[in-house]
Amino acid sequence: MLPSALFAAIQIELERHHTGIKEYDLLMALKRHGFFDFLDDAPVPPLVMFRAHFLLFHALYLLRDDFLAEQSALLKIDVLKIQMIDYEPGLASLCERDALRDYYLDITQLENTSEDEIFELLANFWNRMKCHGQRDQALATMGLADPVSDQVIKKTYRRLVMRHHPDRGGETSRLQEINAALSILLAT
Repeated sequence: MLPSALFAAIQIELERHHTGIKEYDLLMALKRHGFFDFLDDAPVPPLVMFRAHFLLFHALYLLRDDFLAEQSALLKIDVLKIQMIDYEPGLASLCERDALRDYYLDITQLENTSEDEIFELLANFWNRMKCHGQRDQALATMGLADPVSDQVIKKTYRRLVMRHHPDRGGETSRLQEINAALSILLAT
């Protein structure tokens, strides 16, 4: 059970950084509040960083559930940016239960994750970050921006193919860019 003071400190930091805060910056701010004192100065060993990451995300998902139940705020949780925003019923659907939520709320994951599994998780994370950069570029190629559904991506793809197909006066290179963008977007 995490101390209630941790949740209060998280909320203070999220309110202080209304445009969002990176996970590491939030961890360091919480360390200044007296939490996560087991984090030494960088470089932090992977096992120690995983434990801090897991405990923080465990707390964030619990806090997000509380905010949703109270309809007081929404919490966007991502390692690149954690942000508390005003509650809006239409946006609440973005916080539906997901696999990550279930993972982080299962405290046995923290206890049972081996160091080898942590290294595998880190490798997968960095691969996703690489794909995330490719996703941004692919979205730009198609004139889109996140958040966007696969349905909208496919509809935009069909429209762009019709416009840029060489049989309709378009350029082959542009059509190839659009095809590559689609393959990246549907793979991520």
